[in-house]
Amino acid sequence: MNVQVGDLVFIDTRGTGIHHATIISDVTDNDILLAGNTSNWLDESLTDLLRRRPYIQVHIVRLNDSVFGSCNC
Repeated sequence: MNVQVGDLVFIDTRGTGIHHATIISDVTDNDILLAGNTSNWLDESLTDLLRRRPYIQVHIVRLNDSVFGSCNC
């Protein structure tokens, strides 16, 4: 998957369905950074999040490809 800034991330923290949504704020060579409104955070490391909470499930939705099709938006 070619993850890009602006893609959505849905997080299942309880194993019972999606309970949180974030947006990708940056993509580096070795990490994906997230922004969220829960605690007003920006550039939270997805790698660090998964290390702290290995039980969560992460679902990434590509907006251009998954929802809108290819576009030059």
